[in-house]
Amino acid sequence: MIRFILNRLVTLAGLLFLLSVITFWVNVRIYGIDLKGQALPEYAKYMQNLLSLNLGTSDITGQPVTDLISGTLPSTLGLLLSSFIIALITGTVCGSTAALTLDRKTSTVITDVSIFVSSVPVFLISVFLIIAVSLSVAAIPSSDELSYFYDVPDITGIKLIDILLMDSDMKEEILVNCLLHLVLPAITISVLPAAELTRITRNSLRNVMRQHYMQAALSRGWSIFYIVLFHGLRNALPEIFVRLPVLINIYFTAIVIAEFVFNWPGTGNLLITAAQDRDRPVIMGIFLFTAAVLLTVNSVFSLLARFTRPEITEQAK
Repeated sequence: MIRFILNRLVTLAGLLFLLSVITFWVNVRIYGIDLKGQALPEYAKYMQNLLSLNLGTSDITGQPVTDLISGTLPSTLGLLLSSFIIALITGTVCGSTAALTLDRKTSTVITDVSIFVSSVPVFLISVFLIIAVSLSVAAIPSSDELSYFYDVPDITGIKLIDILLMDSDMKEEILVNCLLHLVLPAITISVLPAAELTRITRNSLRNVMRQHYMQAALSRGWSIFYIVLFHGLRNALPEIFVRLPVLINIYFTAIVIAEFVFNWPGTGNLLITAAQDRDRPVIMGIFLFTAAVLLTVNSVFSLLARFTRPEITEQAK
């Protein structure tokens, strides 16, 4: 186990080093820096800036890139958390239903729908929701994370948490307004991960339900809900952990598009705006930050899968 952890840490360190080399080379090419045989000193200076979280300054606003990312990141995290909860509940319920009704039409319908939904671009999903929901139900907004006439103190940066922490007679009204703003972007981002999680849960739970101990539990007359919740899903989790990096990559792609379409003040919207303005330091900073987070999160989930069921990760190799 210790050897596996060390191998993962070494691999992660190597990938992060390779990432820093690539971004350094891209910066040299973009800005036409003449190294004049000083490649190593310049790279050392670049690494020193990275380790001190100095990602440069915006060409448009003159603000530090780190401040721009940290200022928009809480909004993105709040949206990610909300959409993850929706995807987790939807994917688990639909996947479990498909696994338990394997020889019925219900399983076929759920599987076919999840495959179809996985092929629909996020942009089309967001446009469809705006037309079908926002234009029909005036109470559900299609942009921003809160109405302009509400003032919420910036405590954590995540609006829902800040509203819960604030002391105001209008707390419930503001909370409802925030949740209504969250509906469309959260559903948009959760659609593709929920479809993928449905298929992952279906396949994992189907394999678990075929085990002898699960069949024995069913023969004893135990509640199917109890068996699936406390035995089936628990034993299916390791295999789900192995495939979670796929969901993470889907999330990072979907959130950039959704934030831009719904004008959500997050890091994804900041990236699109920077690309439109050709603000290279901001683009490079967000790319470097996102890549580092993805590599780290993927390694963490690999470790979790190894801790829970070592044989699953060995089979996945």
